[in-house]
Amino acid sequence: MSEATKRKFRQSMQGGSLSKSVNIYLRLFLLTLALFLSVQIGINAILSPMGRKLESYNVEKTRLLEENRTLEQTLANMGSIKALTHLSQKKLSLTQANNKQIIYIGDTTLRAER
Repeated sequence: MSEATKRKFRQSMQGGSLSKSVNIYLRLFLLTLALFLSVQIGINAILSPMGRKLESYNVEKTRLLEENRTLEQTLANMGSIKALTHLSQKKLSLTQANNKQIIYIGDTTLRAER
């Protein structure tokens, strides 16, 4: 082997130009990794409070839907015929008239006025 070849071989073994390119790639990778992690931490810092707020809104929405169901049920019960009959008889003391009369008029010339 020539002296120049031996020198190049020693330089590559001792961290010559090959290790410089590996070192550049390693630094570039570490810089990219640090940038990625910092962006992820920033995004998580922004989204975490929004997630908590969204969860509280979902809980409130569920509570309001439940309250809406009970109010609809109450309205349905209050509007039913049985409920109205019960209220009119018990609370207002209204009763149905028992004397029903049917009057038949046999005169065909009789007309109702408008």
